[in-house]
Amino acid sequence: MFSTLPFHFGIIIALFLITSGSLLWMVYRILTDTSTPVEKTFDEYFYEDVNIKREREQ
Repeated sequence: MFSTLPFHFGIIIALFLITSGSLLWMVYRILTDTSTPVEKTFDEYFYEDVNIKREREQ
């Protein structure tokens, strides 16, 4: 869409570089995450951040 509109070429390149840089930063942050996993499982709790247990169907 940007290629058909009268935008400067520098703006288009900058947007692509920001998008690619953001993706690389996100992948790096995920791969270097050192937080410990939560012991809660989906079978016991519906959400990780809420201490409400799931109701079991019988």
